[in-house]
Amino acid sequence: GVLNSQEWYSSRKFDELKIRNSKDNYEAYIRKQFSEDLVDNLKFILEKTNAKIVISSSWRVGRNLKKLKDIFSRFGIEDKVIAKTRRRETTEEKRGDQIEDFIKKYNVKNYVIIDDSVDMLDHQKVNFVRTSILYGLTPNDAFKAISILNN
Repeated sequence: GVLNSQEWYSSRKFDELKIRNSKDNYEAYIRKQFSEDLVDNLKFILEKTNAKIVISSSWRVGRNLKKLKDIFSRFGIEDKVIAKTRRRETTEEKRGDQIEDFIKKYNVKNYVIIDDSVDMLDHQKVNFVRTSILYGLTPNDAFKAISILNN
């Protein structure tokens, strides 16, 4: 997890959010999938760097940019969400390939990748902050991301 974690899912906070009864409730359910504390760590990064968000997470699939912005509107950062990476073309393809295509297509010079998976390209590792599935985006991770973006 980045904006959620095993610790958060196992807490009582998440129990109150289990409302996946219908398609209408599903988007509300998705919007509530993030820990407010972890989103605060993301907001701190955004505040200190004026960064934008490009979503490469697997939950982007099947959602257009408007729906992704709606998910982040709960936290007041929907305007920071500017794009999503393309879908995987083959099962062998790494997420890093999708991110690399975005970087090249839009001539991105400065970026950080924040993720709990490790399927990045070797040269992207200097721009990569790996989060823990157990704890998500911690304050230490946020400081690392800020350091990468502000250097």
